[in-house]
Amino acid sequence: MAKMPISKPFPDIFGSKRISISEEGFTLIEMLVVLAIMSLAAVLFASGTGRSSVDQRAQTLTLEGAIIKTRGEALQSSTVQTLDLQNFDAVLEPSLGEATNQITFHADGSSNGGIISSNGKSRFTVRWIDGQIEK
Repeated sequence: MAKMPISKPFPDIFGSKRISISEEGFTLIEMLVVLAIMSLAAVLFASGTGRSSVDQRAQTLTLEGAIIKTRGEALQSSTVQTLDLQNFDAVLEPSLGEATNQITFHADGSSNGGIISSNGKSRFTVRWIDGQIEK
């Protein structure tokens, strides 16, 4: 007795031809292998592109620490203190006036304030009235 191929329970919409299971679609194993390869590729891609954002965040934290330290020195010594932003590859865009590479803190803690940015992207704002950092 000849073996009959297992067919779909419903006939094909466009004709009466029945398709055997061995001829249709992908197996579960094939789908899982493809999914695993795609997941691995996504992990490798994500780990390679995330490095620059980690470096940028570290540089931002270093700059914030330097600003807090300079402001503290100005308050403690009751003198004007200046921080050069060129060391951090950053620019201060004040609310009034031209962009500069220095931020100045006065004896009362106030500053020339503005938006600190690098590579055209805004990082954070230093308030002029009290020299505090806003994110």
